[in-house]
Amino acid sequence: MHYCLMLFTKDCPSKNDIDNIMQKYNYDNVYSDDEKEIEYPQFTYDWYEIGGKYNGDIKLKVDKENEIYKWQYFVRKKRNGRLFWSYLLSEMEEFSKKSFMYNEENYFCSMGFRDGFLYVDGAKISDILNYEDLDCYTFIGIDGEAYSREWWNGKDFIQNEDFEERLMNEKEKSKDLFITIIDYHN
Repeated sequence: MHYCLMLFTKDCPSKNDIDNIMQKYNYDNVYSDDEKEIEYPQFTYDWYEIGGKYNGDIKLKVDKENEIYKWQYFVRKKRNGRLFWSYLLSEMEEFSKKSFMYNEENYFCSMGFRDGFLYVDGAKISDILNYEDLDCYTFIGIDGEAYSREWWNGKDFIQNEDFEERLMNEKEKSKDLFITIIDYHN
């Protein structure tokens, strides 16, 4: 089954950073053939990707005067993976076999640019137009700890009755951070 995860980090994480954070929740690292008692985490996964099934959930504000994004220019150093994450741009770059002909700006209009935003999968929270509307099944806070709507304790699925409150608190205290939407499968 696929689940939506919000990952809170200080800055735009690299794929390697995300791998490192997610590693402790990897099914293979949690379960073993040993019959010993284990501490069950809030979730496990066997596969994940940035955006995935939930790609484009974030509306990143396009302010043409912004000197960080430099929206009015074609830039040499791509923005995807540096200033924000986009499943679509990552897939298109891979599809082009990283050709010198690939240019992320060619896709911006199809991602909402004309309407003053881009549909993306990770962004600085202060630049997100629909932050209050974003929802998830699991989140990983800035401390690297996960919290899910429900989790497996080894015998039963346990509902986290305070999930909504914890998510709201995490979102409130994280407004100066970066958020990445991750599709994970377990």
